[in-house]
Order: sequence, then structure tokens, then C-alpha cells
Amino acid sequence: MLATARNLDILCLQLRNFYPMTDDPLRKDLDRLLSDIEYAITTAEDIKVSIDSTIPKVFNLRIKGINWLFEQQKFDINLEFNDAYLQIEELKLDSRLDVLSENLLFAIRTNKRVIDALIISGEFSQSSFEQHAPSLPILTYNQFITAIALGIPDEAITQKIIDWTNSSLYIEYIAVAAFIIKDEKLNVPNRIINQLAFLVANAAQDYSAIAIELGILKMRSAQPSSSQFTFDKEFVLEQKNLADLGLDSYAAKLLE
Repeated sequence: MLATARNLDILCLQLRNFYPMTDDPLRKDLDRLLSDIEYAITTAEDIKVSIDSTIPKVFNLRIKGINWLFEQQKFDINLEFNDAYLQIEELKLDSRLDVLSENLLFAIRTNKRVIDALIISGEFSQSSFEQHAPSLPILTYNQFITAIALGIPDEAITQKIIDWTNSSLYIEYIAVAAFIIKDEKLNVPNRIINQLAFLVANAAQDYSAIAIELGILKMRSAQPSSSQFTFDKEFVLEQKNLADLGLDSYAAKLLE
């Protein structure tokens, strides 16, 4: 599943694809996370509360997973998103997941823009990752939060980095949840599915907005070229239409 979607926001899905090959401790962590997500989407009254309590586990598995994929020489940040798009499009075979899949596609495209910007800037590349990965510590979510808080004196910047990370973790949780619903043919309440669609649209918008605030994504110049203007216009329309799709559907369901 999503084997070629080299995307940090759906790393847990990559681990599911390599499930038979994962070592026992990592497989146990993955099993626990999948079980927690399945339980939440089938029983939770408010899925956001469950996501907030689970994203530390998503972060912890992501860090361990990056390390494991690197050791197995399966970590590749030369992003190939076409397969990811096709896999997410398949979610639409279940009509209940139509809005959720559209908003997930929006989130993945948003992530791609950020990663592309990092690659173009030279701050993120396969070679630099291979150089530094062996010395990277295996941090837990709580250790990461503490390190950011202690290492950055500006509280506003600290909070933006934490919020940016959390929006990424939201996208990952909801992507995993969507495929669990599809693969396990779960009878998940429409209320929960609509909440997931609403939350992933919000997370993607936050992810993009904070990336701009942090200087990762640059705002276009005051005198853009014709091609730049077209891109910006399409990007804004995509954000509005896809987010509105999720928000409108969610609101409509609440009014039923």
C-alpha cells in the first residue's frame, strides 16, 4: 500500500506495506497504533480528542520507521506521488469516503509543495539525510517537544514548529484511518468520517500556512509572471474548494 509514496506524512502507510519485513518491536508498535486508530474511529464520540491523545504514538512510530526504512535501504525522499494519488482515489469506491479522499489528496499535494520547497532550497535531500541519519537520535514525541522548547528561545517560533508538526501528524493519522475503514470494511459512523474530512482539510491548511510563516514556502512576488499567477490562482482555488467541500459536508451532516 502506497509503496512508492515517499512522503513523511504517510510513513505509517509505508510501514504497513512492508509489514511482513518489519522487525518484531516495530511491528508490535505498528499493530498497537493500528488497533488504537481502529478502536477510536469505531467508538469515539469526538474523534479529535482521540487523535490528540494518539499523535505522540504516530510521531514515535514515524521516527522509528524512518530509522528502520533507512537501515533497510528503503527510505527514498525522491517523492513519487502518482501512486499515492491513485491509491487515495481508490477510497472513492466507498461512496462514504468521497469527501475524505478529496481532502486527503489536498493534504498530500500540500505536503508535496512543502517538501519540494525544502529540496529546492537544498535543506532536505536524499544525500544529506543519508549523511546524517546514522547519528540521528530516536526521540519520543515528548522529548521532541522538550528539545524544541529548550533549543529555541522564541516562544512564538517554538509553538509554530510544534503546531506544524502536529498538523503533519494529523494528516498521517487520518490517512491511516481512511485506509483502515476501506481495507477492513468497517461500519464507521458517517459522523466520524465527516469529522475526519473536516480535520484533515484544516490540518492541510495549517500545514501550508505555518510553512509560509516559517519561511519554508515563499509568498509569490508582487509582480509574478503569468505562469506564477496561474499557479497561485489554482492553488488558492484548490485550497478553498477542497476545504469547503469538507467543511460543507461536515456541517450538513451535523444539521441532519
